[in-house]
Amino acid sequence: MVKYLLIAGIAFASAVFAFDEATCLVPVDNTGAAPTSTAYIPTPSGHRDVIYDDQTLDLDAWWNAYSIYGANGYEPADDFETTADSTLEMVRFWVMQGNGFDIRVDIFDDSGAGPGSVLYQEEVPGSDITWTIAYQDFYDTIWEADIPISGFDIVAGTRYWLGLQSTSGGNKFWCVMLNEPEWWSNCYFYYYGTWYDSEDFFSEASACMFELHGTLTDHEEPVITQTYPHDSDFPSGVPVDTNVTFHVTDDLSGCDTDETTCSVEESGGAVPGDLAFDDSDPLDVAFTWEPEDHYAEGADVDVTVETYDLAGNGPVTESWSFTTGYTNVAPASLGVIKAGFIE
Repeated sequence: MVKYLLIAGIAFASAVFAFDEATCLVPVDNTGAAPTSTAYIPTPSGHRDVIYDDQTLDLDAWWNAYSIYGANGYEPADDFETTADSTLEMVRFWVMQGNGFDIRVDIFDDSGAGPGSVLYQEEVPGSDITWTIAYQDFYDTIWEADIPISGFDIVAGTRYWLGLQSTSGGNKFWCVMLNEPEWWSNCYFYYYGTWYDSEDFFSEASACMFELHGTLTDHEEPVITQTYPHDSDFPSGVPVDTNVTFHVTDDLSGCDTDETTCSVEESGGAVPGDLAFDDSDPLDVAFTWEPEDHYAEGADVDVTVETYDLAGNGPVTESWSFTTGYTNVAPASLGVIKAGFIE
């Protein structure tokens, strides 16, 4: 089952826990900066989307906090699993008592009894992390920390463990939940060489609060749509100067315009022309092929389009034919014979 909440640490406060299972659809950019709104304009680098379900901090959900301080101990870790192959690019978590410190991000495989071998490790300077105050009162400040990482490929259906540790010293505490539902897995706590289950270590089940953001891996091929012209568009034959147009759509990576071609043949011979495109929406690119000269009248014209997406999926081809009509020629005028008059 997809995990929604993850990881744990040391006791601090209490509250009532309420959790919304709705999927978070707020995209993030590749810098790891916090998104400013849910509005999203696709970019040629691809569709960026949350690869993990919603766990936005709610004060009612915060129950506890676990230390992430120490080179030899105090590292909480919790499990996660996704339903789609993804590249992890940013980790968001909530921390109290301090901001601006360096953080080491660890991703472990699953040993069957908690975190196993280290699959990924990166230390991120505090200056590269986006720190936002999520909650503040007279006693406490809870910071939302967005940690950009260089990228870790996640395989769908595989269980991983995320661990975070401060490498700058000082007391920092990762916000967690206690008394988790059965479908969560307990977080684990590394303490001087040994991983302990939170129930064994603290005598209570717990899970850490975090979100994973990144890019969904694109395994789907692009689609060629809105091909034009067809005989059905012109019952009397396609005009001999008609441009060929089509769209290439791809929901994740976007169309690779450099690898998109359009070949046009007339009676078995190639027709020269120029291919242009409008990629203002890279997920739906409009192409126009313009012939250098008119087609012949009453000709059978064959069109073949080939394309790839920016993830390398393809080639995808689409072929269609049309028949040209005849140029309309106005009847010759005989004019009017006028008699001359002598005055």
